[in-house]
Amino acid sequence: MIVGAWVALSAHLHTALHHDMAEQFVWAHAWQLGYPKHPPLPTWLFLLAQTFLPAKPATLYGLSAVCIGLAGVFTYLAARELMPATLALCVAGLWGLQQPFGWRAWIYNHNTVLVMTVAMAVYFAVRAARRQEPWSWAAAGLAAGLAMSTKLQAVVPLVGILWALWRSGDLASLAARKGLAVAIVVSALVCAPPLWWMATGHTNALAYATHQLGSGAVDGDSVRMGQFVVSELRMLAPVLVVLMIWVVRAYGRPAGDERVGMRGPDVALQPWVEGLLLVPLAFVLAMGVFGGSKLHAQWGVQTFQFASFALVAWFGVHVSKLPLRSLVLTVAVVQAVFFLVAASPAGKRLHAPGAVQGYPGHELAQRVVADWEKAVPGCAL
Repeated sequence: MIVGAWVALSAHLHTALHHDMAEQFVWAHAWQLGYPKHPPLPTWLFLLAQTFLPAKPATLYGLSAVCIGLAGVFTYLAARELMPATLALCVAGLWGLQQPFGWRAWIYNHNTVLVMTVAMAVYFAVRAARRQEPWSWAAAGLAAGLAMSTKLQAVVPLVGILWALWRSGDLASLAARKGLAVAIVVSALVCAPPLWWMATGHTNALAYATHQLGSGAVDGDSVRMGQFVVSELRMLAPVLVVLMIWVVRAYGRPAGDERVGMRGPDVALQPWVEGLLLVPLAFVLAMGVFGGSKLHAQWGVQTFQFASFALVAWFGVHVSKLPLRSLVLTVAVVQAVFFLVAASPAGKRLHAPGAVQGYPGHELAQRVVADWEKAVPGCAL
């Protein structure tokens, strides 16, 4: 409901589409196994939506709300498998305060679908490892295949999931290893057609995924890192504010449930914190330092998708000291404040999509005109 409110606010305030959303109207001319820049799943979802909804911006806003909303649901379900119910609700509350899932939840692009599919993969992997359900392993593989059919960078969080399964000892049994093998086979079957389409030269997805290598060399490592850190701190600002309030209020109170946090005897959170946050973060930083890449803000959406999970895992011992009503009230107040700021005239100027420097609009227009003249000689466009 909160995600829907944010998306509805954005749809009401905006006078122009974000360029990533405009691209979907260009690409959604036919069903293909791939499109420029990325694998096909986000465009397929738009094409599927058009079977019963008009091809209008409102449909894309609706897809944004559905994808981000489902990402939140599966994030909560994954946390519920690993944490007590109160802490899982805290994860969900903090997750909704991360700006990519609140203030900027309106953007429909490949990151929007990626966070949904990765959250699905995490939930089913955790469930399968803890319950040894064969269907959960298959579902985890399906979600992983869908993630790879969304964006090639999905390989990073998927490696993080494998890391967490290995570090947690969940793959110690033969049944678990067989289940993982099933997941890998299902994933490969799902993503094989789009990857084959890319490998045979029908799309530039691989070139696009690697074109940032060396792009930030002129800026210097410190500048790139500094810009990325500042950008991500801004995206996590509401989360950090709420967490600080919780910890301050919990200071000096008697200890709560001793099972919470990473010291709990029945909960192994550390491997999942490593896999879901530290592995993606290490990859992005390595790309910046050793790959010479300019660290774009959109990379932070993927890197810090599970930041709220990690923060609750680290500070769960303190958070558990507070009653649930107090925890929820703090989240609601901060969420309301940021919503009112976004709805204000100043927030509208910050929130609306602006011009994208370096976007090849003129070049694309020239290509369209050239293709039109070739297809229909003598007929002006």
